[in-house]
Amino acid sequence: MTALSLLALLGGFALLALGAELLVRGAVSLAQLARIPPALVGLTVVAFGTSVPELAVCLDAAAVSRVQGAFLLLGLFAWCFFELVGAQAGRQIVRRTEQIRHVRPQQIGAKAIAIALSSTALGLLGVLGGASFAVTGATRIARAFGMSDTVIGLTILAIGTALPELATSVAAAFRGQGELAVGNVIGSNLFNLLGVLGAAALASPTGVPVVHSALVFDLPVMLFGTIICVPILRSERTVSRAEGGALLVGYAAYLALRLQGIGG
Repeated sequence: MTALSLLALLGGFALLALGAELLVRGAVSLAQLARIPPALVGLTVVAFGTSVPELAVCLDAAAVSRVQGAFLLLGLFAWCFFELVGAQAGRQIVRRTEQIRHVRPQQIGAKAIAIALSSTALGLLGVLGGASFAVTGATRIARAFGMSDTVIGLTILAIGTALPELATSVAAAFRGQGELAVGNVIGSNLFNLLGVLGAAALASPTGVPVVHSALVFDLPVMLFGTIICVPILRSERTVSRAEGGALLVGYAAYLALRLQGIGG
């Protein structure tokens, strides 16, 4: 069982890497064909796709009210609308830039569109399937070593549902597509808060219960993390390696406190 679990873990990571590469290539191609910034593709298509694991888990676990869930989904639709408006504005900027530089617009063929869409779709399947295999393998290995379900949930499962975003953003950063990486992270979090929580609340006849520890510990930590990201993202419009390292240390500290039982 351990050997098969290890094989699933390694195979999952390999599939994640391949899927992330295909997804980034497809997303960049879609942005170029649509003549919009890659960040917008990361905020929408890539972010929604890589957030499917969170959506599936929350819908499966759904036992806040349906009215509140509807308001959250309404917020998601409003955000999507503004992103579409932003895409149109970005397209106009690209057109004006081409006119100033006397650049002839790229001819968009059906073959190029098909390749971009296929790469994006296969990439999404790869990162989602790879994450599933990796989580399954890691969970079985952890249980074989005697780890409790609580620890597994706080570490392997929590990180596992974010593996698609992690793999895609890292692949985008390696390919020099920082806009896509940041867009994916921000878009995924917005989709999780508005779309995933909203859909889970609508799917539940009695609402989604909120545990006390989430209100007194996890939510404040999340708000603090969001606040400190504002100056980081605004400083020279770049997240440096030192800042990235500090964010990782912060997450490790959160995990350590959570595993020690702080916050309930």
